[in-house]
Amino acid sequence: MSENWEPASLGDERLDVQHRHIVRRLRSLDAAVAGAGPDEIRSSLRLLSATAAEHWRDEERWMEEVGYPGISEHKRYHDTFVEAIAAAIDPRARRDAADAATEIAQAVEEHLRVDDLKLARFHAARANFRAMAEARPGKGPALTPIPAALTPIPGLHATVGGRTPPPARTPAPPPSAPPSPGKKPR
Repeated sequence: MSENWEPASLGDERLDVQHRHIVRRLRSLDAAVAGAGPDEIRSSLRLLSATAAEHWRDEERWMEEVGYPGISEHKRYHDTFVEAIAAAIDPRARRDAADAATEIAQAVEEHLRVDDLKLARFHAARANFRAMAEARPGKGPALTPIPAALTPIPGLHATVGGRTPPPARTPAPPPSAPPSPGKKPR
């Protein structure tokens, strides 16, 4: 896991703090896998499990409150992670604890980077629609940038405020007048 990476903000401070705690647990798990035995790895997995379970419960409640359309798929990911972590923590597990922990950490990180980013984008878009709907005539709303939507396109060097400007329009030549019915074209 990249040391500098932080998950996208969902727009809910409590959930954002929980995401940062999960990222710290994932980094601790990576460190345990790199230099600890199976007992320490399982202990790190237990801490991740406790932190993530509380967060996922709160996040699912929040998704229901805001009407997130992808809630059932998102919940399935959470359920899969809970099962995978429980299986890896079990001391009777036949699978190597380090391999299981590495796979779990990668899957949870990908979930934060991809699926929770969808949540962040949904929340920002929803806030933008609300701002536009509530704007008074003649007053433009200040729109919230959609997370990861303002990345410059590689190869384009001219950007404005993180966004690539639209291409310049070349004025079209004026249409030539059609010949009048009684005259011959020259």
